[in-house]
Amino acid sequence: MFFNYVALIHSYHGILFIGGIMMKKNGQLLLLLLFPAMCFAQSGYKDFSWGMSVNDINALINIKNNHEDDYSSSLTSKDAFSFLVYYLNQSKITDTVPNPYFDLQESGYYGCSTTDGYWSNDTLDFHFQNNKLFAVATYFMDSSVLQELQSRYKNGVKICMDFGDGNVDAVIWNPSPTRFIVWEKYNTTSYAPAHEIVTYIDAKFFRIIADKSMTRYRTAIKKRDSRLD
Repeated sequence: MFFNYVALIHSYHGILFIGGIMMKKNGQLLLLLLFPAMCFAQSGYKDFSWGMSVNDINALINIKNNHEDDYSSSLTSKDAFSFLVYYLNQSKITDTVPNPYFDLQESGYYGCSTTDGYWSNDTLDFHFQNNKLFAVATYFMDSSVLQELQSRYKNGVKICMDFGDGNVDAVIWNPSPTRFIVWEKYNTTSYAPAHEIVTYIDAKFFRIIADKSMTRYRTAIKKRDSRLD
């Protein structure tokens, strides 16, 4: 009796399963093994995986929407990146929080939004570095999602920063080695890109960017202090 083993990798609701099908030579199904991989923490946002290219994203969205989508420049703020640098380096930052956007721009940053949406009319922002997806942001204009996030990921780290004539509240979670989640709410009348913003970020990639930002920050502080006598 001859058998073939066919490996399976399947994603369902953000959980990755692996297994295989043991088949007879004539193709009859003999055995199906499918089990969740405990080390397969979600590495991305829903169907979008970290490292996907712009073309990969376009193809997936067009399949889901069943038509060509339209794009615009990134709509949500990029403050989540600054919040994350602060979250990772709170004890080391004594001055203005370094903006990692500069470090991203130096090495091929690209951001875009779907204007028709991946689900109904909800806009998503995609952030790429060297044509590889590293963050997805979405915003909520008429409802609060913080309580739902807390029910899923428990209590995160709360951060508040001054912004314009008000402030911005943020909560950050690191639910797995591959993902940061940043919730933001702008409490200001002069600038409000959205009521609430939730950004999902590639944790492994962003730690590298945060380190570059901190190197630049330390250099700037040292240069500033050298002028004192």
